[in-house]
Amino acid sequence: MQSFRDFLKNNKDHVNEETVFQVLQSHGKIDECIRYAEMVQRYDTVIVHYINKQEHDKALQKVTEIKDETKRNETMLRYASVFVSKCAKLTIEELRKPQYKKIKIDQLMPAFMNIQIESDMKV
Repeated sequence: MQSFRDFLKNNKDHVNEETVFQVLQSHGKIDECIRYAEMVQRYDTVIVHYINKQEHDKALQKVTEIKDETKRNETMLRYASVFVSKCAKLTIEELRKPQYKKIKIDQLMPAFMNIQIESDMKV
């Protein structure tokens, strides 16, 4: 499998992404799909994968790894309601960091409207 990973890494600009995803999925290679998605920076694919597995902290971590500030902020806003409802404390800690200073609080209000306060979520 390592040689296949190397092939994808070396040829990612020359292969059709959708075809690669279809081949990997049809062979049940979900972990390889996720690796490939990370390689080609299909962040939504990776984040949705972890959300579906109920691994919200990993999904949030993937958002933090996005280097492009605009893309990171857009992605955080897209999934904020999920993160706030499933891992509120981690999400709020993350949103307090300087790399999210351009996100306006009014953009986050819909996510905060659904928060459920539990003992492990208190900030």
